[in-house]
Amino acid sequence: MIQVTFYTFSKKENSTKRPGSSGVSFDCEIKRPCSIMSPVIEINGYQQTAPDFNYCYISDFKRFYWVSNWTWERGLWIATLRIDVLASWKTNIGASSQYVIRSSAAYDGYVMDSLYPAKAISTITRVTDASPAPWSDASETAFLSGSFVLGVVSSATAAETYGSSAAVDYYVLPYTQMRALMNYMLSNPDWMNIDITEMSKNLQKAFINPFEYIVSCLWFPFGPGIMANTSVTRALKLGWWTISGITAYPFKSQSQTVDRTFTITIPKHPQAASRGVYCNVAPYAKYTLTVGPFGSFALDSVQLQDSSQLTCIVKVDLVTGLASLILANVVGAYYPGIHYAMFGVPVQLAQINTNISGVASSVLGGIGNIAVGNYMGLAGNVLSAINSGMPQANMTGGTGSVINFASDITLIGEFFELADDDIADKGRPLCQIRQLSTIPGYIKIEDPKIEAPATAQELSAIEGYMSGGFFYE
Repeated sequence: MIQVTFYTFSKKENSTKRPGSSGVSFDCEIKRPCSIMSPVIEINGYQQTAPDFNYCYISDFKRFYWVSNWTWERGLWIATLRIDVLASWKTNIGASSQYVIRSSAAYDGYVMDSLYPAKAISTITRVTDASPAPWSDASETAFLSGSFVLGVVSSATAAETYGSSAAVDYYVLPYTQMRALMNYMLSNPDWMNIDITEMSKNLQKAFINPFEYIVSCLWFPFGPGIMANTSVTRALKLGWWTISGITAYPFKSQSQTVDRTFTITIPKHPQAASRGVYCNVAPYAKYTLTVGPFGSFALDSVQLQDSSQLTCIVKVDLVTGLASLILANVVGAYYPGIHYAMFGVPVQLAQINTNISGVASSVLGGIGNIAVGNYMGLAGNVLSAINSGMPQANMTGGTGSVINFASDITLIGEFFELADDDIADKGRPLCQIRQLSTIPGYIKIEDPKIEAPATAQELSAIEGYMSGGFFYE
């Protein structure tokens, strides 16, 4: 005879939970040869209606059992039992440390959870730069708010210029001064000091196209104070001539570059706070950045998941107009790769063609007339030379566009919604070694190894439950 305590008890089959209330004990007899895993017992003296017990504990075996079936035989109830290995060896299971794949009590939000599919529903969030970009003016007055960098060949000395590549001098002009320069050069030729009454060097200079000394003109969406040292003005020298009344500035630094840094808030997946940081990376999140002339391009979402802001570092070469874009996250980690683009807008200037050969023949004719004393003929030939050599304006090349500066720096995040989760019964990814008693609830183990004074069949059953997922309760 053995004593068996019976319970009416509710729990999941894959749970270590044990009965909390006191049960009803009976003296029982073990029927026929049976294993410790599935004994068959007879309750002596119990002749009532079918028992409502579904669980029991046999102290002699030190194990908990499920009641698989009740059988009525010769006026007695016979219980067919099946061992509950999880409850029987709960202490050993809880004391063990295992590699936990999923848990309802703890999780690592950086581990992607592929258990739940993404829905065909996306949320798009558009964020503009936190610090206003200088190219936000998309109106037709954009040129008014920018500045021009003029590259000229001149007779300026090293002391007279600050922004030179040895052969070419560079000046920064605001819009009003650029317009004044064009008006100054084209409204009246007196600034060239041309003397048409004699064959002087000034006469020769008259046939030299002054625009040939302007080798480049670029517009930038910056005020003069960003690019130039506005506390110092320079006399703009064009070829042999000094242009008076024009305010031109030297570059701010000898590097001839401008650095601009902008920050933009990184939008996050709406479910990231509740489901995990992994929601902020592909395939659940996609990011597209648009930065002026650099265009639009996709970003690696992994680089953004731990950052609240994205930093855009733009370095502009004021001489060539080229620029580089470097991205960095909030902790200062730079992204692999640099983006390059033509930042400065080439400005269309009139290419003026001069008939030098006609001028030369007329001048030679004038020299012949001088020899015979025909001064009026000289004057006539000079006028003829001027007429034949007058510059003819021809528009060539293409005007750059300010359309790249018509929008702010923009970061667009597209986030795909995840299907509903079931944390209590499915847990969340943990992927860490933990002592199981410290993380109650649902647990799933990778390659479990349990040590207990149990039979090999029991150990195999325990490890099977742990691999498939069980509840430590």
